[in-house]
Order: sequence, then structure tokens, then C-alpha cells
Amino acid sequence: MTKTRNRLISVGTGLLLFIAAVLFIIPQKTAGAETWIESAAEFAAGDGTQGAPYQISSAGELANLAKMVSGGETYESTYFELTADIDLGGKEWTPIGTKDSQFAGKFSGNGKTIRNLTVGGGDNSGLFAYSSGEIKDVYLEKIDITTTMNAGGVCAFNSGTIEGCGVLSGTIICSNPNGGQLGGICKENSGTISRCFSNASVKGATSAGIVYINRGNGVVQDCYNTGRSRVPPLQAE
Repeated sequence: MTKTRNRLISVGTGLLLFIAAVLFIIPQKTAGAETWIESAAEFAAGDGTQGAPYQISSAGELANLAKMVSGGETYESTYFELTADIDLGGKEWTPIGTKDSQFAGKFSGNGKTIRNLTVGGGDNSGLFAYSSGEIKDVYLEKIDITTTMNAGGVCAFNSGTIEGCGVLSGTIICSNPNGGQLGGICKENSGTISRCFSNASVKGATSAGIVYINRGNGVVQDCYNTGRSRVPPLQAE
């Protein structure tokens, strides 16, 4: 009996030493920026005028726009343009604008593509959260948006202009089985949305291919959806 007990203690001690050695050998993940906004970088060039718009050429520079607007700088009548395709893979995206600090500038995508935009929770999700300005000529590819409520691929709440934009692929999903209010381009529009398309898969209890709800004098024209909008059965709470 004593020999058996000693053998079990010896085996247990050896197992603990082995686990400790493995944990020591395997490189541990270093703490780093979890969101792009924590990696914000100054705009590449420009002064924000129509003749010399702020130029955005990297994920960090795009995140700087989100950071500044969230901090209260709405950039009213200020011009921005993408000068390169941008990959947002690897980190969470913080949507541009808040209810109290909406983007009011003029954003031109120059026909460039933003890939791998990922939002993993919360509400009011998209490339932009709130915009009363202009968003034009930008494409989104492989978006991955999971929200509790209110999301659009390009913008959650638009009271300005969205023109010539498209969602090439990806998903917009509501994590609340009875929630939603999702749109492939925009959740709620009270401005103008034109010449836009969506090929995103949109899944929520209330969802739509382009715009979930159009309010007031909102206009949606010359837009089309080729994605799949799925409305699952409501579940008891």
C-alpha cells in the first residue's frame, strides 16, 4: 500500500513538472493592442481641404479617424481620401463616430477596398457608427460584424450621404436571437443612399439587404442586394 502511494505521488509530481516545463517552453502571447484604435497613426499627408484632403494609406491612419471623431472632433466639411487598399485583419475595429460626436466630414474611398473589418460585440456597428457627412466610393470585403443591435456594413446611422459604396462579402450577425435591426449597407437612414450594393449575409430577427429602416425624408435609390438576409425564428426570453 505504501509503495503504491509513493508511486502515485511520484507520478503526480512528474506530471506537474512536465506541465510546468511545457508552459515555460511555449512562448506566451505578449500583451498588445487589441483594437486598431490603440494603433492609431497620424494621417499620411494633406491638410483636410478639398485640394489637399487628409490621405489615409494604412489601418493605423484609418483608426486615427475613428479615434479623433470618438474624441469629439467631427471634422465638419473636412476632406479625407483613401490612397491604398487597407487590411484591418488581426484586430477589432472601432466604428467611426458616436451618437454625440458624429462624423461630419467628406470621406472618399477612391474606389479602394477595406478588407477584414471585424467588430465583435456591442451595438451601432459598421465601418462608421454615426455619420452626418459624406461617405463615397469605398468597398468592404470579408467583413465580420457581430452585434447586439444596430449594424450596417458601411454605417449604422446615416443622416448624410452614402454614395457608390459596396459590401463585396462577409457577414453581419446579431448575437441576440430576438434582436437585430441590421442592414447590409446601413441600419437607419434619414439622409441619402445611392448607387450602393451589398453581397453580405445578414442575419437577425429584423434585418434587410440594404437599409433596415428609412426615416423622415430619407432617400434610397439605385441600390441592389445580392446577399442573403435571414430572419431566424423568435425565441422566448
